[in-house]
Amino acid sequence: MTIVATEQLSTSQQREVEVLEEVVRDEEGQQNRLFLSNRLNWDPLIPCFFLGYHSRRLVSVLSAFFPTAEEVEFSGFTHPEYRNRGFFSLLVKRALAQYATLPFSRALFTAEATVASGQAYLASRYPVIERSEYLMSLERADHTPVAQPGTLKAVTRLNGEEAALLMSRIFFSDLQRSRERVSLMLLEQGRKVFLYYRRGLAIGVLNAQRNAPDTYMIYGVGIAEQHRSQGHGRAMMHLALTELFNEAATLTLEVESTNTHAITLYTSLGFRPVMQMDYHRLSLR
Repeated sequence: MTIVATEQLSTSQQREVEVLEEVVRDEEGQQNRLFLSNRLNWDPLIPCFFLGYHSRRLVSVLSAFFPTAEEVEFSGFTHPEYRNRGFFSLLVKRALAQYATLPFSRALFTAEATVASGQAYLASRYPVIERSEYLMSLERADHTPVAQPGTLKAVTRLNGEEAALLMSRIFFSDLQRSRERVSLMLLEQGRKVFLYYRRGLAIGVLNAQRNAPDTYMIYGVGIAEQHRSQGHGRAMMHLALTELFNEAATLTLEVESTNTHAITLYTSLGFRPVMQMDYHRLSLR
């Protein structure tokens, strides 16, 4: 097998991945789609796509997402006709070698709970499940806007420093790294970042990424610690839903299965679980 590692897919490579993905979806009913961009990665210059070719045909794909310098998440699939030949394992081996000198302390391999081939592969190699997450979805037709206290403002260069300071406090990240993330966010198409203000003070942050023509995924939701458990998260979500439904028909988000507080909140807003993802752990240090 010939392996190509790259930090950004060309137009032709992306099309190859999408064609292979449709084959797998038709075969096993897979719902999850690979996010074919590096722009959410901790370092976008590090190769995160590993493509396996057999006789010039793309037969296996591994995608890596690293939200922080401590963790890398792997997703991927192999053409049904080429399974059980070690192709996917070769991609994993290549990726782990690529990241051997990086600070990642653990790798997480994802698989949908209902996809038998992925579950069987991971159960035999990485049996420890670190966590499970639900993908939840809400349609515009099922959302009723409700007036809320506070205001929601888009992050721009004018309040970028304010956003970086708040993000570093909420997510316990380095301030300079948060500044760099905000700068990148402002350049990215399809990305929205909001600050939630109450009495003129920014106390919450929420991100949204367009991942389909009519769909936004919500992520990076947080309220400053001293303002939690006071209803601010609910208010911020209500305002964000109203804002995002001006441009999208469907909103999605992911939540850990053990985060009962968040699940209760999202369910009360109308979100319903549509898929479960299991995360199998491999310690790297």
